[in-house]
Amino acid sequence: MFRDDKVDKSILKSIKTLRKCWFPSPEYEEFDLYEVPTFLYKKSFPDHKEIREDLLKSIQQTPVSPSKFHTLKRHDWDVPPNVPRAYDHIFSPRLRKLCQPFFSKLGIQEYRYWFNQYEPGVDECFIHCHQHATISGIYYIELEKKQDATIFVSPNARRGYQVPVKEGDVLLWDPMVPHLAPKTRGAKTIISFNLI
Repeated sequence: MFRDDKVDKSILKSIKTLRKCWFPSPEYEEFDLYEVPTFLYKKSFPDHKEIREDLLKSIQQTPVSPSKFHTLKRHDWDVPPNVPRAYDHIFSPRLRKLCQPFFSKLGIQEYRYWFNQYEPGVDECFIHCHQHATISGIYYIELEKKQDATIFVSPNARRGYQVPVKEGDVLLWDPMVPHLAPKTRGAKTIISFNLI
């Protein structure tokens, strides 16, 4: 992604040796883990103000599935992919437009998406990462309280980071970066997605 002639060569004078860290994820416990900085991309979702209300209404018409590792009651993560999503015709064309640089640069052909709707004071999504994806993302359709935004966690699970976001923003990141949704304090509806 970087051109060689644009890389700041002074970084080669300040290289630090990484220290092993730990993350409570049993499927990777046989590996040594090292923490390095990563990118988080932020952009506005196309036509957010115009589509917001229709999108929220369409989500209300979409079938939901039971929770497995969080406390959410309204999401369609486990609804089979062949079941139509009422919000697809609004969301999908704009997602393809927004993610075009990732599709073309990384040769991505597919994506999967699901909504999460949080009940204030009740719902949270525990620390996790997204396997089997190239890029992960989240679109904040409804975000009443900024502190309810996604928290990205360092692999040693001792420090969290939040990107300043508002309704209409989209974040994209490396899918193996651990993250969580805190117990919400206000209305929050998101669409999460994986570019595969």
